Amino acid sequence: RAEEALRESEERFRRAFEQAATGMALVSVDGRVLQVNKVCCEVLGYSEQELKSMTWQAISHADDLDIIREHIGRVLAGEMESYQLEKRFVHKDGHVLWGHLTSSLLSDANGRPLYFISQIQDVTERKRAEEAMQMSEEKYRDLVENINDVIYEVDPSGRITYVNEAAEGVGSYSRSDIIGRLFTDLLHPGDLQAFTDNFRGAISSGFASPNEYRLLSKTGETLWFRTNGRIVFKEDRFIGFRGILTDITERKRAEEALRESEEKYRLLADNATDVIWTMDMNLRFTYVSPSVAQLRGYSVEEAMVQRPEEFLTPASLELAKKTLAEELEREEEEHNELIRPRTLELEQICKDGSTVWTEANITLLQDHKTSRSGFRASPAISRSAGGRRRRCASYHAPWSRAQA
Repeated sequence: RAEEALRESEERFRRAFEQAATGMALVSVDGRVLQVNKVCCEVLGYSEQELKSMTWQAISHADDLDIIREHIGRVLAGEMESYQLEKRFVHKDGHVLWGHLTSSLLSDANGRPLYFISQIQDVTERKRAEEAMQMSEEKYRDLVENINDVIYEVDPSGRITYVNEAAEGVGSYSRSDIIGRLFTDLLHPGDLQAFTDNFRGAISSGFASPNEYRLLSKTGETLWFRTNGRIVFKEDRFIGFRGILTDITERKRAEEALRESEEKYRLLADNATDVIWTMDMNLRFTYVSPSVAQLRGYSVEEAMVQRPEEFLTPASLELAKKTLAEELEREEEEHNELIRPRTLELEQICKDGSTVWTEANITLLQDHKTSRSGFRASPAISRSAGGRRRRCASYHAPWSRAQA
């Protein structure tokens, strides 16, 4: 009966061993492979006979041998009954695979160690995914910490929970000054309502549109930032906001300076007694000062839609085109600066059909890319036949071509 019970027990063990879904192996305490199942052979690429002729050390990666010996030694010393670890195995074709190894020591009735029963599960794909994730996180963190823009996170209450290294020194703040504070604590009072409305709208809609806000530095200076980010949800629950702050203070200051400059220029041009005008490279007006009404009798709106052949006599039109062609040719050949004025005397046509002679200082214009964008004429003053300067002729008392 005892022999029969032992035989049945061994049969159950053998079936469980052979039919296990993971690799199974019996290994002697000195590392010799005694028995392996089919899954173990498939994982390692060897046949059963080949594995039985090898040692456990032969199929293990050389860099993992020390840690295996350490664990086996601790089990044999009675410090623990079994051990688990993730180690590398060497496949028959030479490639390295990761396996989750669980080993337990089996002893005889007198407590003498017989062999280890080990379970091997191939976790190579999971390890690769973890390594890829780790590399991705390292790249992301490296990017976040080294980018020039400020990356921030706020919780549902609007309290800042994270800022990257770029926030250090912005507005004379340190990261510790910023983390834990409400985002609104840093805002200019004039932008509080707009920020609150946009924040609430983003939460309700789930979409955050880019916005520009003023922030106050530690010393009270106003700084401009553009924020772009997104609402963060977890299981359909709002958990915060993540965004990027780009410092646009210099751009705003430049825009403000440009706006003030344009206002001054327009104020000067609109109130000048001489006519100031600009054209694009298609010879269409882009600006005409109001004094055109005194010179030619046309309103600004009427003058703006006129083509050169409508306000210049044929001879003056020919002169203007010839001069423009010469200037463009010189610029191409000599790489001269575009900003070089030319003075022309042009005969312009008034609204009542009469003409007036004008002196125009014409300058080619260029855009920020140094490409030709048009030209400007200023001032346009009427002259007598002898060249003596006089006031612009009005519509009611034009200086006619016959008089000239």
